[in-house]
Amino acid sequence: MPDVAQRFRHDLLPDEMIQWAGQPDPSVLFGPADLVLVPFSLLWGGFILVWEVTAIGAAVLSWKSGWPVLAFFPFFGLPFLIVGAYLTVGRFLYKGWRKRRTYYALTTRRALVLTEGRGRELQTEFLKDAGGISQTVRPNGIGTIQFGGAHRLSALYGNMGLDPLTAFLGKDGVTFFDIHEARRVYEMAMALKAG
Repeated sequence: MPDVAQRFRHDLLPDEMIQWAGQPDPSVLFGPADLVLVPFSLLWGGFILVWEVTAIGAAVLSWKSGWPVLAFFPFFGLPFLIVGAYLTVGRFLYKGWRKRRTYYALTTRRALVLTEGRGRELQTEFLKDAGGISQTVRPNGIGTIQFGGAHRLSALYGNMGLDPLTAFLGKDGVTFFDIHEARRVYEMAMALKAG
């Protein structure tokens, strides 16, 4: 905790103290939305692979026949192939990269999420102003705590590595994803909100 807490030292208000600090567990790769997203990404990827193989075959035959009108077909499928590769594999790599650079802090007044990547992004939510605090905890104690109201889709897909594809939803509500001892942190947040 001390190393993580130090990252927030310049972000604290004058009368604010850190009560808990931590990071998301990078080994947690799958979430509830993956029950739909994994099969969808496999279907997408399979369809696009068949498309590309067929398009390349048609382009080669077209080229050999002296009428290269179908030569552009393989290029049409490339953006879809890239999205399919990201949905199938890339989002897990991105998710792990982002989790190792994300830090959470619960202070006497606020919930803070710091993400260090290409820049330094800080999200905060005053506990007193948070409309509600909710928790989802797995049997192993790892869970997610949501402060305030977030858009349903951003709450569902916010931890799926789809940030680049769902940026249009905006960032609303602070969420601690995949933290250890989530129930204890939730109870601490509720006590701080009430106090």
